[in-house]
Amino acid sequence: MLLRQVLSSTSFRLGLVQVVAFAIAVSLLIAYVSTTMSSWLKHTFDQDIRDDIVTLADQANSRGLDAAAESIQRLLADPENNSEFYLLIDGEGRRLAGNAPRAPQGTGWVEMPLSSKVNSSGKPKDSEHYLRGEVRKVRDGATLLVGEDMWPAGQVREVVIRGIAITFVAIVALAMLLSLMMSLSMLRRIEAIDKASREIIGGNFDRRIAIGNANDEFGRLATQLNVMLDRITELMCDIRQVTNKCRTRFANAVGKSAAISGNGPSQSKIGRRL
Repeated sequence: MLLRQVLSSTSFRLGLVQVVAFAIAVSLLIAYVSTTMSSWLKHTFDQDIRDDIVTLADQANSRGLDAAAESIQRLLADPENNSEFYLLIDGEGRRLAGNAPRAPQGTGWVEMPLSSKVNSSGKPKDSEHYLRGEVRKVRDGATLLVGEDMWPAGQVREVVIRGIAITFVAIVALAMLLSLMMSLSMLRRIEAIDKASREIIGGNFDRRIAIGNANDEFGRLATQLNVMLDRITELMCDIRQVTNKCRTRFANAVGKSAAISGNGPSQSKIGRRL
């Protein structure tokens, strides 16, 4: 019963509106961060790919395909380049160097899965690992591919978004808890005022409302209500005194009138009635 009252209270509804507004704002923030980070990571990876392919293409065109193949082998031997992929194919389609799983189709920017295994729907099983790279034609009709596995970029974005999401859930849960606590506190204060008002309506004019914290809105309201009740009590006492005086004066006047007319019994009856 108490929980139902709290959930239907105005304070809880206002808190819920604030939580919903916050949730919408955080959702928009997550969408913005995801889009911005994806764009930034893609731009960063593309710039690295572009720098490498320009260097290797210059070597292939100026020093020959063998020199470019040796450079590719040295790059692959570096353990820090575990997410980079290279491929050099001569004009006859023979692989000269590289670790890319397959030869690209066409030139320019390409994306291809790194896994050759497919699921029942025909899609790569390891779809998170895909290669994004650039393909250029070099000396003697050879094809040069430089690319990177985009899985690390996806992991970075996922970690950031997961962190924001966890923080968002924690803040929403905390906000809901605080809203419940605040609504419960306000409901108790309102119930105290309602109980005191019912007792006063029932005739207990000496009843006063508990003030509690005099600095908050409920404390100020209780103080003003108590002042009003004190004033009403004073007015009722004044009215009672005036009524008693009027009754006494009327009884005296009736007694004098009866004495003049010699109607003693009537005076006694009127006095008893008053």
